[in-house]
This record gives sequence, C-alpha cells and structure tokens, in this order.
Amino acid sequence: MKSARSSDSYFSTLAEILKKVGCAAEGAPYVIRGLMRVTWGNPSQAAGIASAFLDETKCPGARGLSEGNKEKLREIRDRSLPAPAGAPAAAR
Repeated sequence: MKSARSSDSYFSTLAEILKKVGCAAEGAPYVIRGLMRVTWGNPSQAAGIASAFLDETKCPGARGLSEGNKEKLREIRDRSLPAPAGAPAAAR
C-alpha cells in the first residue's frame, strides 16, 4: 500500500506544478495548449488542472486561449463531475 500512497502523492504534486507552470503569464497560453495534449490517468486530477486553466482571474495563462481550447478544457473538467441525482445512465 505504500507505493499507492507514493503514487498519489507524486501525481498530486505533479498536478500542482503543472497548474503553476500553465498559469504563469510568461509562457502562456502555449504551455496550457501543450498540457492539453497529455493523457491523464486520474480523471479527477485532470479535471482539477483543467478547472485551474479555465480560471482567467487566477490563471493569467488562460487569457490567451481560444474558445476551442477552452471548450476542450471544459470537456476534460466535466468528464469527472458526478452526474446529477436522478439523471439517466446515458447522461453520465
């Protein structure tokens, strides 16, 4: 079980680093566009990163993103959101 905790810690730390790098005004929005191409193993971490990249007030790197890039980030963010209670299974 120790390796599972280490893995979780690693990916949590990596997610935080990616948010900082992607949101830095210096390399933006190029960094975010590059990070969008990465396949994420943990949907909740991917959703958290996508949410951070969509927050233009806290993430200067998001300000130069196209609407198409923002839509892709919304899709990543929304994939891990739970379906509303009572929603049909197809909507999940």
